[in-house]
Amino acid sequence: DIEKSKVMIFAKKENIFSIKKEIDSISQTILDFKEQFKENVYFLAVENIKKKMQVIEELNFEKAGISARIGAFNKELEETKNKKDRIFKIDICPTCLQTVSGSYKQNVLTEAESKIASINSALSKLRNDFEVCSKNIENERKDLGALEDKKTELEKIRLKSEETEKLKIKLVELEKQKQFYWNIKRSNAGSRC
Repeated sequence: DIEKSKVMIFAKKENIFSIKKEIDSISQTILDFKEQFKENVYFLAVENIKKKMQVIEELNFEKAGISARIGAFNKELEETKNKKDRIFKIDICPTCLQTVSGSYKQNVLTEAESKIASINSALSKLRNDFEVCSKNIENERKDLGALEDKKTELEKIRLKSEETEKLKIKLVELEKQKQFYWNIKRSNAGSRC
């Protein structure tokens, strides 16, 4: 009977030691976690990501428009150059069969050169706008990446915070168990007298 009591006391001491060790570990984990999850900061990050994605979408749309206008101007430039070259190659008009005069050719050349200069100027501005838009998209994507990293970090904090809350509940339960074993140990110690 005494041997049985010794084994029970030893087992209870082991349980108390194990519980105390787990309590210490959980307490340290709770103390180590100092960051608080702020739901409003998380939702602000999510909103900022949505806004950033909208900005990127708008910039991509703008870039596509610029690209289309560049394509249209390139086509117009090519057509104007072809028209200029065709006029200088013909001596007789294929429609009215009259001689094409040098002054008419000069007028077409002047008009074509003016149009080519205007198109080249517009193309230069559009290419610059295209580059600026591309840079803006790149910068916005970097910002988006940073916002997504921030969101991920906040999600980690939220998970750690939830885990910490569960650990606090477990800590209370372990403290109750420890108290229960202490009470049993005391009652057993008192009954031996």
